[in-house]
This record gives sequence, C-alpha cells and structure tokens, in this order.
Amino acid sequence: MRRALLGLLFLFFSWAAFGVETVVIVEEPSAAKAVDMIRTGALDLYGAGVTDPELLRRVRSELSCLPAYTAVWFLSLNPAGPILRDGKLNPFAIPAGREALNWLINREHIVQEFLGGAGLPQVLPLRPVFLDHARLA
Repeated sequence: MRRALLGLLFLFFSWAAFGVETVVIVEEPSAAKAVDMIRTGALDLYGAGVTDPELLRRVRSELSCLPAYTAVWFLSLNPAGPILRDGKLNPFAIPAGREALNWLINREHIVQEFLGGAGLPQVLPLRPVFLDHARLA
C-alpha cells in the first residue's frame, strides 16, 4: 500500500510540472473494459498490464500506447547441497547444472506462448528497459 501511494505521489508531482491540476484515480479490474474506456475517452491511462493476447492485438492495432513493464516472472532454483538432507543429489548446487538449465530455457517461446507476446525475455537480473541492462548485455 505504501509503495502504491508513493508511486501515485510521484505521478501527481510529475504531472503537476506539465500543468495538470487534477488527477482522478479510478479502479477498473477488467482490462477489456479499461481499453473500451480509453477508446471512448472516459479513461486516459491504464496502469495494469494487458496479458490477453487477443485484447493486446486489438490495443496495438487501434490505440496509441506505450509498454508498461509491470511484472517479472522468474524461475528460482535451490542451490543447496550438492547432497541434500535426504541423501539425494541436487544438480542445481553445481554451477554447471544451473548454467545448463539457463541455456535450455527458451525465453522467447515463453513470452510468445504464455504471454501472447506481451513481454520481453530476460536473461540478466536487470530488466531490459533499464540503461544498465544495455551496458551489461
């Protein structure tokens, strides 16, 4: 809750610099309804991500929009071991095992298949939209 309020305060002050005097915030849980509201002029900004592939195609073809990177999905591995308490080998305790899995994951396929193209593949801990990502990639 505190992060959301700080984000709203930041947005308010950045809009105030451009002459915006009033910001009205509404809750709209349905992405489809929010897109229709933007189309009719009842809404100017929708901050949640659109993950429905069909709705995303409609948005891209009918509206002028900018991407908002709102979430990160990741696979977390347990590096404990190499021998666990129950006596079993944990292959992810060995750096080469973690690296092998890293090479096997097709991130582009995940973005296309599960997110309908509404995402970016990520390899580094930094998101691709940050300047440091371009410097390190």
